[in-house]
Amino acid sequence: MQPPSAPSHRCTAPSSPWSERGTIHPSLDLAIGDSVTTRVFDAAGEHPELETRITIGSASEGLRNNWAHQLATRINAEQAQLRAGQLGQDGRITPAFGQKPGPCKDRQPVDPGRNRARQG
Repeated sequence: MQPPSAPSHRCTAPSSPWSERGTIHPSLDLAIGDSVTTRVFDAAGEHPELETRITIGSASEGLRNNWAHQLATRINAEQAQLRAGQLGQDGRITPAFGQKPGPCKDRQPVDPGRNRARQG
């Protein structure tokens, strides 16, 4: 007699038209009046139409996890080809506090080595 086999469970990510192309690194707290800008590049150069900017309006907004969440929220509201946040089981990308992957639609040409959020 053989022992019963263990159930096999496979964890798979939900199907999504998005792939990770960059990351928001909330490395410092920012001061009131500071701004953060995303810049998007591909082999042809910068795409200013995909830029997203926030300006810090309070000490609370300037905390690194807070401004990163605010920036991700703004990206998701303003950009059809970009999303920032965590991929949920439902396939949606929603802002989360802390470091954020920067998914783009698979057909969006973006050079991940050159995409960074600019602080200052």
